Amino acid sequence: MDQEILIYLLLAIVIVLPVVGLILKRKARRAGAQRWEAKKDRQAGDDGLGATITFAADEATVRVFAAPLIEGTKRVRTQDDGTWAQTHYNDDDVVYQLVSTAEGTTLGVSRAIEFSGTLNGMKAWKKLREQLVAAAAEREIAVTTGNRPLVRTTDASPTGAVIWRPAA
Repeated sequence: MDQEILIYLLLAIVIVLPVVGLILKRKARRAGAQRWEAKKDRQAGDDGLGATITFAADEATVRVFAAPLIEGTKRVRTQDDGTWAQTHYNDDDVVYQLVSTAEGTTLGVSRAIEFSGTLNGMKAWKKLREQLVAAAAEREIAVTTGNRPLVRTTDASPTGAVIWRPAA
């Protein structure tokens, strides 16, 4: 009798453990995918690449002090259209653009490329924003911060990477 119970117990363990393992793996994968998507949303949101700075000055004035700071950042180059592209993995992972608005001139990310499932450049953009706010304060130019969160687009870069742009 004890042997029968032991055999049934072993069979139950052999059958139940793999099923429980599969269920737990699926839950863990789902939770990991949700955390990954939340991380990308944070990177593209208000405190990440979606953050903007508005200077209470015209574009020419802002460009005078902003251009040297931006171009002095690692791996940044000026593009033909006057925007700046920062390279992390691709030639233009993050593109910064000045836009004239009713409030002044806004500097923000106009495009970002997702590389290996993640957006790059969040730390560099935060550091650059801090430097630009300090430079504007030295020149007594009022600055306000805002946000223009980025969203995934259906566009694809020539390398096949996913492109993120400001929400319309």
